[in-house]
Amino acid sequence: MKRKNLLLCIFSLCFMLGGCQGKTSDYVKVSEQFFAMDTYITYTIYTRESEVDTTKMLLMQANAEFEKIAQLANRFEMYDGIENVASINAQAGVSPVTVDEQLISMVQTAQQVMEQSEGAFSIVLGPISDVWRQYQEGMLTGIPDQTMLDALRPLLDASNLEVNEQEQTIYLTTPGMVLDLGGIAKGYATDYVAHWLEEQGVEHGIVNAGGNVKTIGTHPVNETFRIGLQDPDDLGAVFGSVSIGATSVVTSGDYQRYFEYDGQRYHHLLDPNTLQPARLYRSVSVIVEDSMLADALSTALFVMEQVEGEAFIQRYYPDVAVLWYTQTGEIIMNDAMHQCFQSGGE
Repeated sequence: MKRKNLLLCIFSLCFMLGGCQGKTSDYVKVSEQFFAMDTYITYTIYTRESEVDTTKMLLMQANAEFEKIAQLANRFEMYDGIENVASINAQAGVSPVTVDEQLISMVQTAQQVMEQSEGAFSIVLGPISDVWRQYQEGMLTGIPDQTMLDALRPLLDASNLEVNEQEQTIYLTTPGMVLDLGGIAKGYATDYVAHWLEEQGVEHGIVNAGGNVKTIGTHPVNETFRIGLQDPDDLGAVFGSVSIGATSVVTSGDYQRYFEYDGQRYHHLLDPNTLQPARLYRSVSVIVEDSMLADALSTALFVMEQVEGEAFIQRYYPDVAVLWYTQTGEIIMNDAMHQCFQSGGE
């Protein structure tokens, strides 16, 4: 079994204007790294030399904010005084759960994308993810039986997920249903923490949560940030980069979390129709200001045929830039992505 969880963790930050430490004009680059949501969270802030110590303390506070959201989205563990996703799942088929407005926001955005994508994106695939996880983590050998997976389909009906915004409750109406915000929570947390840092006075920086990159302001010298896109076949390299201002770049890829069996790779990005790992692409990258939305869109597009995905984006999110890296290594982009993409690793 192999487990990959890198996406842009190292290369995207070091690829941006070279080096992980040092001065840029009158600014000093301050980087701190933490671990949350099963990935490394890297904060890179450009600040005045006199404010380095203050900035480092600020980043510790920022990560504490990230951890709070991680606890809300955690579906495996409950915490004292917090009603989180695990709490919702424990009450499936029993009663609605009153939750923090942040969870309401995440689920409502997810419901929107689920409806628009006609189920290509789903946050109720938990029962299927749990089965695949047993094989990924080595608790079981081989791969899941399709008949067993199909038997769980009654638990995947998104219409049985009820959100009452007025009462601020979330309810899974069918026993055995499992809410899983893994395809959206990291994007929400990245976006939230970046805005929190802005409110504290940060003007230039990046929050990089694995494959979720959110920029703050502009680069203090070059105005745009140059973000590397991971080469799926070489985790120490990139196949291209994008030049962006204050926005988000999110990539979903088959090289993050996977296991191999009988010469075949089985990754964590599941097709809600087949209940199998999606096989169309090695990765899909999107650029849009809202990192939570970018998270959901990159996941949805990963399981959609390219023509279907392009029509979906054109209909609902025409300003979103998209890049598809196919199984054969072909790179396909929409017009918005062509405007900021540069091929190669230089």
